[in-house]
Amino acid sequence: MSKFINFSKRKESLLSELTDAAAAGNRNLVQTLLNTYHLNVNEVTQEGWNPLLVASARGDISLVETLLKTYKANPNITNKQGNNSLHIAAINGHTTLVETLLNQYNFPPEKQNNEGGTLLHCAVISG
Repeated sequence: MSKFINFSKRKESLLSELTDAAAAGNRNLVQTLLNTYHLNVNEVTQEGWNPLLVASARGDISLVETLLKTYKANPNITNKQGNNSLHIAAINGHTTLVETLLNQYNFPPEKQNNEGGTLLHCAVISG
């Protein structure tokens, strides 16, 4: 048995756990993982997601605000498709979160994803 710990694997596991906690809306676990393991809130998993992106997909305004204000999450982080949290909130029809991100956090509505889609395009997709 190896005496060495594979820190890269452990880190990816913790990042996945963090993202899963955000996906479940478990704000307490998200905060515990960030505070205990000093994880980088902006780092994305191998699948291209981080807590801010996942919380935006859920429309979880409280968690999104906690990540942006308390943990200084970078609003410009994108997933593999080039969608930031504003795009993702719009695609999922979370209009209140979209308004919050635009009005309180100055998200740029003209930011394009990998396919050239802007906030307007993403909103149209959601209907």
